[in-house]
Amino acid sequence: MNKAQILERIDLLLDVYRWSLRGNRGLSVGQRICLTMERAKLMAALDEIAEGSGTAIPVYTIPAHLEEKVQHIYKTITP
Repeated sequence: MNKAQILERIDLLLDVYRWSLRGNRGLSVGQRICLTMERAKLMAALDEIAEGSGTAIPVYTIPAHLEEKVQHIYKTITP
């Protein structure tokens, strides 16, 4: 992933995370933890890029079933 792709993914995860916190809906606590873990690994990947590698591969991604839920929520909350 390049820097732009990583930043876009972080924004998507943050949007879904923030939405789920309002009224405690959409995602369980454990699912929100998974989103936080992926964001942390993406931030580490940004550090790798800043050190000069140009691209990085995040070590952690959320499970496929949670990814589907995140994409559904994102489509619901974005105009």
